Amino acid sequence: MRRDELRGTDRLEAVSIMERAHVGYLGLVREDGWPRVVPLNFVFHDGRIYFHGAGEGEKYDILKKRPKVAFSADVPYSLIPSHWRSSSMACFATQMYKSVHIRGIGEVVDDFSEKAAALDKIMQKYQPEAKYDPIDPDNAAYQGHLKMTAAFRVVIEEMEIKLKFSQHLPAATREELARKLEERGLPIDLQTAGEIRKTR
Repeated sequence: MRRDELRGTDRLEAVSIMERAHVGYLGLVREDGWPRVVPLNFVFHDGRIYFHGAGEGEKYDILKKRPKVAFSADVPYSLIPSHWRSSSMACFATQMYKSVHIRGIGEVVDDFSEKAAALDKIMQKYQPEAKYDPIDPDNAAYQGHLKMTAAFRVVIEEMEIKLKFSQHLPAATREELARKLEERGLPIDLQTAGEIRKTR
C-alpha cells in the first residue's frame, strides 16, 4: 500500500469488515492470462474465506488449475461532497470506507462435514433470523444438495487492511468534516464522524 497512514493492522478490524461486508470480490487468473474478478457472497470462518458455487464451470476450473487468488471486501461509509471543502473544485469529493485485501490459495472443499459447516455459516451470515434446519451432512434432506453444490475456501497467506477516513488531512480539517457529517445527520454519517475522530 502506497500510503502508510491508510494501513490498518488490527486483525479484529479485518474480521469485523468481513463479517459486515455482504459482497466479496474474488480475483482469478484465466488460462489466457486475463484477470477475472467474481463478486460473491462469502463468510469468514476458522481463519479462512468460504463461498459456494457450481461444481463445474469457469470459476471451478480456474481454481483447480491456478489456485493463487486475490480477495477483497469493503464496508462503505459516508460520501463527502466537494463543496464541503471548496466552493468550486471537484477534487475534494471522496468516500470513506474500510476494506480488506487478501492473497491466498483457493481450494475446492471436498470434505462433506467442512462443506456443510461452511454453507451453514454462510446461511447464518445472510439469514440471521434462522428459520431453517441447520445444514448437517447426516440430514438426508441435505445430502443431495451437498453433493451438487461446490464449496470453496481461500487459505489466507497475506492480509492487508485499508481504512480511509481522511487521515492525511490536518486535525482541524478532519474535525470540520466530522462536524458537517453530524449536521447532515444520516445514521451512516454519525458512524463516519466517529471513525474520523478515532482513526489517526
